[in-house]
Amino acid sequence: MSFGDQDGSAFFGFADPDANSWAVQELKVRGEKPLIPVGPRFGA
Repeated sequence: MSFGDQDGSAFFGFADPDANSWAVQELKVRGEKPLIPVGPRFGA
């Protein structure tokens, strides 16, 4: 479902086998600037 052309306006939802409902929002900016940096991690 899309609510506009701006980033963050596209969503999809689903329910898991435990009957929890989830909504997922698309943020294209995270493709360029992820919340968790890509690369080696400590303890890995």
